Amino acid sequence: MSISIGKRAKYFRENMGMTQTEAASRAGMSQATWSRIEGGKTPTAGDVLGLSWALGVPFDTMRGKSAVRERLQFAARSNTEKTSAGDADKLENVKEELTFLLEFAAGLQEAGYLASAR
Repeated sequence: MSISIGKRAKYFRENMGMTQTEAASRAGMSQATWSRIEGGKTPTAGDVLGLSWALGVPFDTMRGKSAVRERLQFAARSNTEKTSAGDADKLENVKEELTFLLEFAAGLQEAGYLASAR
């Protein structure tokens, strides 16, 4: 399970202190379209580009494609420990939240809002 583009858009928008109307205007779409995307409607590639532009987030980060996600997925596949079903669900939730936060930080860094940790 991955975090939807709509959830990413809402998270970035709220952290920037923008309303849906402001963000939609910057993206060149209606507030109703923005609201539907945040509500779970699958956006077109053009919509995702508009979201990225409006929020100052790289296109791949908005789509959930990043080096951070790939590294986490590799680490998860490398872990051979057995877990119970309940623990596995909890671990998956933590992994998704961590991935989202790391992608958010990477997006901020790419946009010049955070200094590199290197």
